[in-house]
Amino acid sequence: MKLSKPREGALPLPANVKRYYDKKTDRYHFWFLPPRKYRELGVLENKHIGHTRKTAVRHAARLNKILDDYKEQYDFRPSRKITFTNALHLWLRSDEFIAYADTTKHYYKTTAARMCKRFGDMPVYKLTRKYVLKEYNSEWVPEGWPYAQAFKATGTRIFDNLHKSGVHVVNPFRLLPTTRKDKRKPVKVGQWQHQQIIKLLDTAYSDPKTYNCGFIFHMAYELAQNARALTLLEWDDIDFDTCTATILLDRNKDRTVTVPLSDDLMFMLNEQRKVWGWQRLVAPNPISRRGTVTAFSHLRLSDCFADIRKKAGLPDNLKLRDIHLTGIKQMLDAGVDTMQILTVIGRDRLSLLQKYVDDNISHSPKAVDALERRMAHIKQKE
Repeated sequence: MKLSKPREGALPLPANVKRYYDKKTDRYHFWFLPPRKYRELGVLENKHIGHTRKTAVRHAARLNKILDDYKEQYDFRPSRKITFTNALHLWLRSDEFIAYADTTKHYYKTTAARMCKRFGDMPVYKLTRKYVLKEYNSEWVPEGWPYAQAFKATGTRIFDNLHKSGVHVVNPFRLLPTTRKDKRKPVKVGQWQHQQIIKLLDTAYSDPKTYNCGFIFHMAYELAQNARALTLLEWDDIDFDTCTATILLDRNKDRTVTVPLSDDLMFMLNEQRKVWGWQRLVAPNPISRRGTVTAFSHLRLSDCFADIRKKAGLPDNLKLRDIHLTGIKQMLDAGVDTMQILTVIGRDRLSLLQKYVDDNISHSPKAVDALERRMAHIKQKE
């Protein structure tokens, strides 16, 4: 085939379209030939789009629209006026990000997706340290120190990549604090009420998409265990004969704790096994990733909790981490022995309960009476 010249007076061909003539078949062939740059990026490939002008124009309009959309979203010249979303996509295509492991990529992408909801269309030069620090302290630090560090690490790498691309803007994320200021201050236990817990669970159980989240919150409250640890709970960890569960508290130290399960919770686990018993996790993320069911990430669980709390109409000062702390507090209110509580939560230091004891001794008559009975028993022995 050879390139065919257009006839005089003929309408021009669409962009990136060439017409060839084949002597053997005595037919014209129209080809869509995108620039080499976009072929190498895998956006489009050379494609035969028909033998008639009418068919070629129709297909070329569709393909050129794909190319234009890609150019508008990704293909830009680095400048101070680019948005945070553009800077993120520039970093995702960098050699540095491509070299990361899959788990690291997922960690950064999950954090970046949440950051885009706040900074998406904002030009990067408007992201000052004062603005970022306010967002950091109001939205990320209250969620927990790991979330705050993920926020800082992701933003720092996005802006460092901008600097390498020739956009000289101050990196506001690099100036964020690197140590926890309230490290020596006691953790304040959230004031969850029992009715608020019921309202949260009713809202979560009402939607199939958030049912598994609600089940994790339910177990965290009833078993007084961290909700993040329960995202990794597997069916092999449940002993249906003895009605107990073995919970992994620390993956690095392989520290576990075995807790008893109530009859109501065992009934719910049996119902849960009918739906999710075909895979290993007790309460997986119902949204599959790459065709496989995975556990809730910490950020995904936090976002799901925030959506459920807002839908239930609960105040914003109620935090996810305080659900299991409220369970511990209620055990102290009921006068449960502190050593038994330490056994349930898998701890060995009495000082860890100090922040609960100080609050409960002054506010709970049951805890005070239980403490007085124990002291009287000790004095009788002496």
